[in-house]
Amino acid sequence: MNYPDFEKFTLYDESIVTIATNTSSPIVETFNQREMKTPMQELLEWVRATLPMDLDTPQMIEHKIVSLLEKEKEQIINAWIDDRFPLDKEWVQQCAEKYYNETYGGNK
Repeated sequence: MNYPDFEKFTLYDESIVTIATNTSSPIVETFNQREMKTPMQELLEWVRATLPMDLDTPQMIEHKIVSLLEKEKEQIINAWIDDRFPLDKEWVQQCAEKYYNETYGGNK
């Protein structure tokens, strides 16, 4: 199976447009170049900045949030995959993981 080649273009608002260059119908996706955060990443950042991390309860909360980050990542990737038309599943999985890592900063 031939996979599309993509070219990236940076727009005036710092968004990135990705265009498939060797397909009969264009596949265009726009990503914001600024790193986004998932709700769990924002919560973890808030907990670390707001709560006294030398106490047991904030540490337990932090540990729980960290443990849920992988589950949240899986849900985002699965939603991305489900939104795509039927393609080679392995390729779609790789694209979904790339999307997550570029959009939400990978496994932080």
